[in-house]
Amino acid sequence: MYTYYVGLDMGGTKLKAAVLDEGYQIIKTFYCTPQNEKTTREMCSGEWKKLITPYLAELEQEYHALPSAFGISTPGIPKKDHTAIGHMPERLTDIQGLDWSELLKYPGKIYTVNDAKAAFIGEIQADELKHIKNICMLTLGTGVGGAAKVDGILLEGNIGRAGHLGNMSVDMEGRQALTGIPGGLDNLVGNCQISERTHGLYDDPLGLEMDYVKGDPAAVEYWLKMVKALAVGIASLINILDPEIVIIGGGIANAGKNLFGPLKRYLDLYEWRPYGIPTKIIPAANGDFSGAIGAAIFAHAWQLHIDSGSKGQLAI
Repeated sequence: MYTYYVGLDMGGTKLKAAVLDEGYQIIKTFYCTPQNEKTTREMCSGEWKKLITPYLAELEQEYHALPSAFGISTPGIPKKDHTAIGHMPERLTDIQGLDWSELLKYPGKIYTVNDAKAAFIGEIQADELKHIKNICMLTLGTGVGGAAKVDGILLEGNIGRAGHLGNMSVDMEGRQALTGIPGGLDNLVGNCQISERTHGLYDDPLGLEMDYVKGDPAAVEYWLKMVKALAVGIASLINILDPEIVIIGGGIANAGKNLFGPLKRYLDLYEWRPYGIPTKIIPAANGDFSGAIGAAIFAHAWQLHIDSGSKGQLAI
């Protein structure tokens, strides 16, 4: 019998899957594409079951066993025991409270983890990052997600809100977000508000970036305003969490020097550097599959945490 761990990440259009061995090395990654042309965020629980079950059966046949740990990465705040998502306003409401173990007839426990935290866990397994005790990540996509490890502990907070870094305010006069916060980083950097921020000129960051590179005055203004907001957010996080490294992931991170160049210039202005040493800012490395990788690792680590009888926070 082969021991392996599986993670699934509920993306915007495709379900991403990762299979890891006992040492958290990637055996394989793959996409699970819905047949009905729905995005994964439009699917109901029955459709999830129909999509996932055949892949589980294939894995069981290939490895002569079901996975020893099984995690699912999704937006929202998991329940304290991570057996389901406890709170997910206005998105994927069909899976709020859903017991995945029961749905998929899995004999063990399937554990849920917030998608940004899963991506973070996937990223920090790199040899050069796994031993760093203070590190955080921002994921820049439809919205802005995040996660942090502080003194070696994954930051969870009282009810699981900790790490929702996109909900930090960088403009008290700004538009009120779903969480109630005005001028959240979500609204000033996330793709969901790009049309509003650019007065209808752009509906995706790629078009904005292309015109920024061309030197279009409006595009330059909008792009740099977004990067400035990101820099203010990062500088605030540095003051609060004091990380050694900040990882930037998500689609906008693919802009490379067009993002990290002006970001560095703004951080040179805003970051508090008592010893003259800037916090290291790096792009994410695992791309699309960070969340799936992190979900598998989290599920195994959480099961070990439970089995050990530990009452404290999860060290990861």
